[in-house]
Amino acid sequence: MKFIRDWIDHFSLYLNRGAVVKGIVQVDTFHRDQNDCTIRSLMVIKGYSYRNARRRAEQKGRKRKDGMYLSSLCWLTKSEGCRHVQIYDKDLAYHVLDRFKSYEFCGTKTLSEFARTTRSGNFLILIPGHALVLKDGILYGNGDERSREYVQLVFEF
Repeated sequence: MKFIRDWIDHFSLYLNRGAVVKGIVQVDTFHRDQNDCTIRSLMVIKGYSYRNARRRAEQKGRKRKDGMYLSSLCWLTKSEGCRHVQIYDKDLAYHVLDRFKSYEFCGTKTLSEFARTTRSGNFLILIPGHALVLKDGILYGNGDERSREYVQLVFEF
């Protein structure tokens, strides 16, 4: 319980300034897997079981107990029905440009700024080394995200 309280303290910026996020949900790691934030994000976005989400990620190149490369994640999100991509880090644009028809370049935003300006919808958000979900105003993650992390890419479903 202390862990969840500490996590909420990290997001006090969200909760104290006009209820930017409706809630924060910690999504636990399953099956002794590691570096599985993309799997947990896919579970939340699409409503899959952990096993089904992991199987789909492995079909696109993810190895067990290993993270997912951005190029594989782009193929995965496209196959799962991503409608639009917002590019915040121009160095990562080459992964997106040849895979998606609908994309836009955006200015720099932190995680809290993105949550403040986005009230509804389903978004898979990439920050450096991590993926999390903002779904209809509720933030799903594993608890170590910081509100001042810069957003790199956002996949809209």
